[in-house]
Amino acid sequence: MTIPSDSPQLLYPVPSQAALSGATSMAKYSEMYGESVRDPRGFWDSLARSTLQWDQEWSEVLQWDFQTAEVKWFIGGRLNVSVNCLDRHLSTRGEKTAIIWEGNEPGEVHRITFRELHEKVCLAASLLRHLGIKKGDRIALYLPMIPE
Repeated sequence: MTIPSDSPQLLYPVPSQAALSGATSMAKYSEMYGESVRDPRGFWDSLARSTLQWDQEWSEVLQWDFQTAEVKWFIGGRLNVSVNCLDRHLSTRGEKTAIIWEGNEPGEVHRITFRELHEKVCLAASLLRHLGIKKGDRIALYLPMIPE
């Protein structure tokens, strides 16, 4: 297939740091896939321990019952999404871009670093606490299409 020179780029190179990790090769993918099929509990246990920060460890990695179509993962485990998506990256990626927001106008771009995002999240959490919101409460926010 020939791609016209004026068409948008369809293929993007793998970032060099990702390529060095070996996680992007087909051989590595096949190896990981094979392991996940041979020993799903062991595979996901190892991956969960090495890639996420847990508040509470699980008692069992996986329970499944194909007769009732019930599957449960990491029974008893507890995660904090903010810690895993944001906080744990501050020491190594604090000044790197966490969010790239593109507006409706060409060139309208706003980048937010992990550190800036952390400050905004802490500010929003403090505001919610000040309003009386506490652990276990459910809230919903409706905002326009803005980085916040």
